[in-house]
Amino acid sequence: MVPRWLEVIESQINDDNTTNEDLVDLPMYICGTVRALYQHRNKPGVAGHTLTEAELLEIDKEARRILILANKKVHGDARRKLSSRKKLLED
Repeated sequence: MVPRWLEVIESQINDDNTTNEDLVDLPMYICGTVRALYQHRNKPGVAGHTLTEAELLEIDKEARRILILANKKVHGDARRKLSSRKKLLED
């Protein structure tokens, strides 16, 4: 199951009104959220649900797919910025 926040980000990427600047900022948000999920994986969330390793891997996989989608849409100087920020996920 893909989290709602990733679905929202994907819809922003596919929106024709989304600018290059908007796309460049997405990796920082995605990477920070995914890292926080991994760091707090043993703590229950708002609904009392603790993420399983399989759920975390699925979220990570979807996050990477969305970053690739963003990279395909962005162009010009923003592409270099996005590529450098996307490398954060590889850490």
